[in-house]
Amino acid sequence: MAVRNRYVNMGQTVAALRRVRPDRFAAFLGDLSAALGDGAEVDCSPPSPEGSVDAVLEDGRERRLLRACQYPEQKRVTAGEVRELAALRSAGGFDSALLLATTGVSQDARRAAIATGVEVRDGEESVSLAHEHGVSVPTPERSREGLPHRTADWPESLVEAADAVVSHVESAERFERRTARTSSAVDADFIPARGGPPVVKVRFGDEALWAYVRYGGRFRRVGVLTPGTATDDAIERLTRELDASIRRALAE
Repeated sequence: MAVRNRYVNMGQTVAALRRVRPDRFAAFLGDLSAALGDGAEVDCSPPSPEGSVDAVLEDGRERRLLRACQYPEQKRVTAGEVRELAALRSAGGFDSALLLATTGVSQDARRAAIATGVEVRDGEESVSLAHEHGVSVPTPERSREGLPHRTADWPESLVEAADAVVSHVESAERFERRTARTSSAVDADFIPARGGPPVVKVRFGDEALWAYVRYGGRFRRVGVLTPGTATDDAIERLTRELDASIRRALAE
């Protein structure tokens, strides 16, 4: 049981790191770079639109390049990204390059890392590296202000469930959220940052939350939570079903 809990906790930590604000993710890389540099001068770039942050470590003896990629769960580090970092290492005269990700690393990327000498770590390996050096991994700020005003009168269990579902959707892909209000509900539509129609709709009623995913040309209901059904097991089932439906929708 202890081994199982360790892996569950690791998975939760990696998922949380995917959901933190870009500025807090950049601060995390700065803290980790300082710990790895052990006195080296650290210079971090602002987060890029693609979700990556670069850090340069210099101590007078060597120059190191770190890149941390805050990717949604479905995205994997590719061989092209590894080769791009290797080229940047050569062009900048760096002695080494390390790529950290919040997700998995493709087999082609692993092979490219071996061929180019770039060190690559997936989400769990990145979190383990932070733990080894005593660096705290940030967690999302769970601001209730992100939920519609009508949830103010909801039972606490349903508010927590809504917060968990919305956070999960936001970690699944880079979405832009738009809100529409009617007399009976508030709809939160999640639109891919790359453009196109909404993929996910979360509807907030009087005392119920509905989750929909668009595929096959229309929205399909994935699940509903009410005060009587907002249990941990129900939330876990809903988020699993959302993951599968979102993958299907994005593959179209």
